[in-house]
Amino acid sequence: MVDGLWGEHEWTLYPQPYCHESPYLAWLRLPSKNAASKTLTGPVHKRMWHAHPSKSNIHLVDPAVFSEFRDKLEEVKAAVMNPFHEITTIARFAHIPPPNHAYSRAFEALDRLAKDFGAWRDFVEVVRGLQRNLLELLAFADWWHDIRQGEEFQPPFRAPTRGSIFDN
Repeated sequence: MVDGLWGEHEWTLYPQPYCHESPYLAWLRLPSKNAASKTLTGPVHKRMWHAHPSKSNIHLVDPAVFSEFRDKLEEVKAAVMNPFHEITTIARFAHIPPPNHAYSRAFEALDRLAKDFGAWRDFVEVVRGLQRNLLELLAFADWWHDIRQGEEFQPPFRAPTRGSIFDN
């Protein structure tokens, strides 16, 4: 679709089959009307970029948008570094690899966002990819936080999450 979402098949919005290797995907945050910043869940719009000052048909990301994504990536990086190391040391989580691909793809997308764009489609693809990877990393951090609380942990009310579909 024009905003980079995949309609009814958008995996960041709608419950998907539960994945034993990625249980944290059920913790993906859904868009909230009360959110102060729509950095991760907001649609991509034309105000996010502007024309290059000296090249025709070339656009650059708005500096404010870029700094929002850069700051969010730094925040997420700080949130996932300890869980990445901890999960590899606990035997009962050996089947769950940390989302290293999402981590590296987020940095690649931010690097790409710093460059110029010729086509709107390319811009949307990079921004949505960055949003998805950041959402996956945040879901991992949220899941790990909840798991470390123990069996009796009752999560407090918070923004809705994507959830998962189970066979049984």
